Amino acid sequence: MRFIRSYALITVTLATASGLGAQTRRVEYEISFPNAAQHEARVKATFVGVPAGTPLRVRMSRASPGRYAITQFAKNVYDVSATDGRGRTLTITRPDPHGWDI
Repeated sequence: MRFIRSYALITVTLATASGLGAQTRRVEYEISFPNAAQHEARVKATFVGVPAGTPLRVRMSRASPGRYAITQFAKNVYDVSATDGRGRTLTITRPDPHGWDI
């Protein structure tokens, strides 16, 4: 059996709830493989309907379906960036090894 390590570059875009209606909340993903030979994926997540002024907490699972073992998937995530709906850079903090606060 061959183990393949995957890496992810993540870009997060936040679109606030102002003008969208408070009930409209969704996440849209765009995934590409610009460096497939190195098992890298670029994931762009757009969070629509995030209430203005509210921090977004993004977390990665620490387990796989059907397994009890704890894994650290987030350790292979790098180059994380975040912008608001107007393209302005947002501050990202890392409160724990498997999550980000934006």
